[in-house]
Amino acid sequence: MTAEENKRLYYIRAILRNRLEERGAAYWDEEKALRYLRNAVERGASVSDLEVHAKKAVNWSSFFNPIREALGDDLYGNSDFPAINEDGKRYGDER
Repeated sequence: MTAEENKRLYYIRAILRNRLEERGAAYWDEEKALRYLRNAVERGASVSDLEVHAKKAVNWSSFFNPIREALGDDLYGNSDFPAINEDGKRYGDER
């Protein structure tokens, strides 16, 4: 993941936070959101598509469920797929 992609994921997370807070969303987790966004990009999701999708989100599920369905449950860390940290590296990767 490039530094520019990582920067845009922070922006997308801010879009989501603002949209969900405006709508009184019952659930919001900043850390999970960023981790899921990074995992989505690692799995092949387009950062531009994620941004467009974020601008339409009305709640947590309306944003992440379609992405999870398209990319697999790995997005939520339910399998071997490693989470990606803020440096764009897999957690636990010492390189």
